[in-house]
This record gives sequence, C-alpha cells and structure tokens, in this order.
Amino acid sequence: MLDLLKSIIKKSSWSYYVLVINILTGILHTGFLTRALGVSEFGKYHVLLAFSAIIIGLFSFLGSEALIPYVTKYKNNGDNENLIRTIKSTISLMYFTSILGFVFFLIVLCLKPNWAGIGENEIILGLLIGCTGVSAANIYSYMNILRVFNNFSIYLKQALIFDTFRVLIAATLYYFHFGLIYYVTAILIRQVFQTLYYDFHTRRMISIHLGYNIKSLLTKRLIINAEEKSFFYFNFFSTQLRSLSLHFDKVLINILFKSTSVVGLFAIAKQISQLSELAFSNLSTAIIPQMASDFFSDKKNLKKNIFIQTGLIMVIGFPIIGSMLLFTDNIIVLWMGAEYLSAVPIVRSLLIGVLIR
Repeated sequence: MLDLLKSIIKKSSWSYYVLVINILTGILHTGFLTRALGVSEFGKYHVLLAFSAIIIGLFSFLGSEALIPYVTKYKNNGDNENLIRTIKSTISLMYFTSILGFVFFLIVLCLKPNWAGIGENEIILGLLIGCTGVSAANIYSYMNILRVFNNFSIYLKQALIFDTFRVLIAATLYYFHFGLIYYVTAILIRQVFQTLYYDFHTRRMISIHLGYNIKSLLTKRLIINAEEKSFFYFNFFSTQLRSLSLHFDKVLINILFKSTSVVGLFAIAKQISQLSELAFSNLSTAIIPQMASDFFSDKKNLKKNIFIQTGLIMVIGFPIIGSMLLFTDNIIVLWMGAEYLSAVPIVRSLLIGVLIR
C-alpha cells in the first residue's frame, strides 16, 4: 500500500508544479480582467462564452476521454496499428465536429444575437469568442491524447508560456483600457499558437513512440472499430451533457434576469469554486493513464488506486475549500475589488456544493 501511495505521489508531482502555475497565473489574470471590465462587461463576456460553448459543444467530439482506456491498452500491448488508427480518427473527428459546430453557432448568432447577450452591432465580438471556443475545445482534445504518452513536461512548458501570456493580455487590458474586443482577439491569437504547440507535440510523441512521421497521421477515413463504438457514443453524448451543465446556467441567468451584471457575479463565484477544485482535477489527470491500464489488466490494483486517490483528494482539497469558505469576502475584495462583494453568498453556496460532491 505504501509503495502504491509513493508511486501515485511521484506520478502526480508534475501536476502540482502545473497547479502552482495555474493558480498564480489564474489569480493574476482574473484580478486584472475583472477590474478592467467591471461586472457588466465581465458578465457579457461570460454569457457569450457560455453560449458559444453550448452551441459548438452540441456537435463537438471533445478529447475522446472514453477512448483513453483503449489507446492505453494498445500502447502497452505494442499494438501500433490500432493505436495510430485511433489517434488519427480522434484528430479527424475533433476538427470535423468543431468546424460543424462553429458553422451552426454563426447561423444562430446572426439570427438571434440577443440569446448570446449582445446587440446586432456586436456580431464581430460574438464571432471572435466563438473562435476561441473552437480552439479551446481542440486544445482540450490534444491534452487528452498526450496523457497516454506520460510526457508531462509538455504541460509544464505550455503552462509557463501560455498562462503567462494570458496574464500579460489581461494586464495590458487593465492598464491601457483597450476594451473587450482587444482582449478576445489577443486570447484567440494565444489559443491558435497553443493549438499549434499541442499539435506539434502530439505528432512528435507519436513519431518517437511508434516510428511514424507526420504524413502517416493524415487520413481520409474515420475508423473506430466495433469494440470502441460504445465508448465513442458514451463520450460524445456525455460531452454534450457536460457542456450544457457547465455553461447553460449563465445563459439561463441572463435570460431570466436580463442583466449581464448578475451573470458577472455568478461567473466570479463559479471561477472561485473551480479554482478550489484544481487540486482534485490535477491529481486525477496525473493518474488516469495508470487507472486506464489497470482497467484491462489489474482490477485489484485499480480499486487500490481509486481508494488512494480519494484519500489524497480529501487531504489536499478539504483544507483549501475550508479556508476559502472562511475568508470569502476578504478574497474577493483583495482579488477583484469591492464591486464584486455581492457574489459572496453565491461563492459560499458553490463551495459547499464542492464539499458535498
């Protein structure tokens, strides 16, 4: 048991370097952004972001998380043919479905811009935010593919480069008052480079491990074998449900209250609760490949991994959330400004929900 615990801690230690970077840059980025935009503009940005995520997410094949067990199995068994086939299919589906979703998003945005919380003269802003939604979905997909190869220095490097870049964007917005459209355009440029970064490293990892070159990744066929189909359908529909659960609340609040300021307060509360969950998600990300491997080969070890992961989550996560519950108002004033103090009850409710989950 002790050896297994040491193994998990060792494998997840990389994630806590990334976690520290994510937290520090996230605090700086959100602090600059909220103070630069104000409650109303911050809310408008999040309504648009949520609206694009819902529409694009209805079509998108995000990350193929359900295929990770099979990809891991192929890698461990040296089944390079099935491994490369699955990755090619994943990348092809990822781009095809995200483009399809983006086209549908543009149609809805042009017909009903008020659904996204913007006026008819702000279509360009909606278009840019829709583009950031597509690129973010593809980045997430690449991250899932790279998990299989356990080269976590890639995550660390991208956190240092692109998270720092995001802070610089928000800082220039705050100090020079460039406006929301500047911020969205700069974030889109950042995400394009981030997508290229992940695409390069995905192809490089495949080449190192399997001896394939870049041309071998190009395919005109989308191939998923019979064994994987049930996992494909599960992933596709579960992704849609997750997208709705993460974003529908902001769009609904905007429709009910007809106020982007209310959405801004709720978005702040949700960001703080999500920040408290970073320790959980980073630990889970670190050991998913091992658990996926045990799923096929060692069910007993899988149970031990789940038990230990749950214990580590409680030890690390509960003190963090408890501290945030006690000092919520101080955190908001120091971090985002007194303008957002009305979000305190919402933050505490969401944090209690995190504890219960």
